[in-house]
Amino acid sequence: MINALPFGIMVLWLIGGQVAKGARRYGVPSLTLILVLLEQFRKGIKDNKKKAITALLFILAVPILSMGYGVNSWIMKLLKREWLVRLVYALTLSLPLIIYGIINSAGISTLILCPSLIISSFQLRAGKLFSIGDFDILIEDIARSLAFGFSVLFLIK
Repeated sequence: MINALPFGIMVLWLIGGQVAKGARRYGVPSLTLILVLLEQFRKGIKDNKKKAITALLFILAVPILSMGYGVNSWIMKLLKREWLVRLVYALTLSLPLIIYGIINSAGISTLILCPSLIISSFQLRAGKLFSIGDFDILIEDIARSLAFGFSVLFLIK
């Protein structure tokens, strides 16, 4: 079940990008938290109590995903450079994962790989893959959501 996390995140991310903002802002952290907790309970909560408790860090993604990074966002008005906005946003989005990894003794390679995946994906500008009615499937949204999803998966496995 946990292996489906990146793809569940991708669906919520895509929906939240254009149709229902709450799907990304609240759905992504909620799905992440629920599946991480289920994975820790499946492994045996006695040995994974710290991991289960620190999974609550993924709730920190709610305000991060709510701040946005588009041309009309407050962060764009503050920083005035799109590449810088995306870098700051990606670094901020990586924080809960980094903290979770440090608390749960993830290897240094994982602590470097996860933020690197997220930061790299936020620098991508690729446009539309295809449309379903008025809904555009954006390549960069697919890349960003999968980078975040697989980063979480690397950390909890």
